[in-house]
Amino acid sequence: MKPNQSDKQGLWTKPFVYIAIIAIINILVFSKTSTFDFLIVDDNVLIYENPVITDANIPYKDVFQSKLFGPHYKPLTFLTWKYQYNQSGNNPAPFHTVNWILHLLNSVLLFFIGIKLFQRLYENRKLVLMSSLFLALFFAINPLRLESVAWATERKDVLFTFFFFLSWLAYIRFIKKNNYIWLIVGALLYLLSGLSKSMGLTLLAVIVLTDLWFGRRYIMKTVLEKLPYLAIFGILIYLFGFFGSGIEEVETLASGTRQAGTISKLSYIDNLPFAIQWLLSASLRFILWIVHSFLPFNLSVHYSHEAIFGFFSYAVFVFPLLVAALYWYGWKIRKKTMVVLGGLLFFGLTLSPVLAYTESGYLAFMADRYTYIPSIGLFFILVYYLNTLRTNKAKHAILSYGLVLFFTLTTLSNINNWRNNQTVFTQVLNVNPESEMAYMNLGRNYRLQGQRNQAIEMYSNGLKVLPESAGLYSNRGKVYLDMNNLELALADYNKSLAIEPDDADVLANRAAVYGMQQDWDNCLADLDKALELDPDNLKALSNRGLAHFSMTNYEGTIEDYLNYLEINPNEADINSTLATALLRSGDTEKAIEYYSKAIKISPSRGIYYLNRSYAYNNLGDKVNALKDAEKAQRLKVNVNESYLNGLRQN
Repeated sequence: MKPNQSDKQGLWTKPFVYIAIIAIINILVFSKTSTFDFLIVDDNVLIYENPVITDANIPYKDVFQSKLFGPHYKPLTFLTWKYQYNQSGNNPAPFHTVNWILHLLNSVLLFFIGIKLFQRLYENRKLVLMSSLFLALFFAINPLRLESVAWATERKDVLFTFFFFLSWLAYIRFIKKNNYIWLIVGALLYLLSGLSKSMGLTLLAVIVLTDLWFGRRYIMKTVLEKLPYLAIFGILIYLFGFFGSGIEEVETLASGTRQAGTISKLSYIDNLPFAIQWLLSASLRFILWIVHSFLPFNLSVHYSHEAIFGFFSYAVFVFPLLVAALYWYGWKIRKKTMVVLGGLLFFGLTLSPVLAYTESGYLAFMADRYTYIPSIGLFFILVYYLNTLRTNKAKHAILSYGLVLFFTLTTLSNINNWRNNQTVFTQVLNVNPESEMAYMNLGRNYRLQGQRNQAIEMYSNGLKVLPESAGLYSNRGKVYLDMNNLELALADYNKSLAIEPDDADVLANRAAVYGMQQDWDNCLADLDKALELDPDNLKALSNRGLAHFSMTNYEGTIEDYLNYLEINPNEADINSTLATALLRSGDTEKAIEYYSKAIKISPSRGIYYLNRSYAYNNLGDKVNALKDAEKAQRLKVNVNESYLNGLRQN
């Protein structure tokens, strides 16, 4: 329906008023995340322990090689992290601040997109602006946004969406003005969106939906207009390696275990054909994401796959029918309104990359962050139906403002759950007291803080609930190893391997215990098996190289460490130990080469200079030997004075 009354002129017809409201609410809700910490899940491996980000000697251009030809290729996100780390170091505040500012900008951009979309429904300017405001607010302050805004790693969500929205606006501008410059601008912004996160690919489907929304006929001209976007789409899927073997998993996982292979371990699901398993899983998540968007309770960084399937039991077979019913209803009323069908198509298409996965990381089954853009389709439908009540101003106001208040209060009540590792994983246990990953990460957090007794207590509490958890035994064993309690460490590693005998990491850890006991036969047996299971296991290569070194088998060390450096050339200690093995094997020139590599990676480690000094001295190069020895001394390494005096006399 299009109201006939003319627009009322005044303050509420000015967009800047609405922008101010959106900005103020975003700041009030999300600015406190600037005080939050990094997490030990993904923040570590992607940001503060990632040499590509932290090493100032690695050039910015190298971020465009990191994870190339894989689904996690996101160089623009890495570029922002690297710049911030170079400016601010290991301080999480700037990372979080940029996240919530980008989210604020995304909310404002969505407001402008909403204006363009609602102008197809309403002529009244104030109604268009108010509808766009509610769309932007429902998106901005929905509690499911917390994961994308308050987790430093999820810069990728807010950054790819920023370019996604700009590209979408450019395309709408092209439709309105028929100026091909906007088409080119939109395609370039599409590229930037895709280079921030692979889910940006779905914009191509969104611009097709946009054509339908604006009533554009699909003739040859309309198809050819998509060529710039299609070209970018082709470039992106090439960069993501989708022409290769496909997607293997969804997320990096810093600690814990992975879920992979079959969709479910429940017998009534596991015995079905894989396509049916996928259909049940995808439709279950589809419906639950909708429900969770409107009823955002029991929020967590991890929703147990098995617990959810176990709760619904055989009712999971109903979910494909529910999805079909929703789309059938949207299709049925399409002549009356395209809002429902359009909103559902937007939701499904932008969610399709995660619905399509056949294997998933431990945190990916029903992650809130995946609704960041898709939820817009749901809130577009919500605003439309709220507007059908506008003849009853009281009811319309109570429901509209009431939802804004409900989302705001729910977000504020959950935001502190993201403050640090302790709060994040304690909330996981509150939602699911049998969460293995919560116990593992809480214990790991205690261990990293040097609170070893608390770590052991946490792992032990987890084992009371989950006595068959190989991971909890393994992690507790690592703490005992840190405490030099080799007997208890060995006992826990044995229990872990009794449950999962082919875990290469645990074998490498048990080998470390055998090595400390100088039980070289068992040590090498475990490491050989670990590398047979996983030839590229860096922990096993490192430990076996060290075992060979301890046994004065320098050829073995050289072989293992050369293999290690083929995989990860930027490990300073490995380069240095390899150099020492080469030096003791008589290859002094090669030793100098690898000491130099170690120094390039970690130029503040004085011991590397001293060791290189010895190598230069072996070659009779007293000048360079003296330079390195004096450099080591300046770096607070205790250098033998008689050695220095001998070099100076020559």
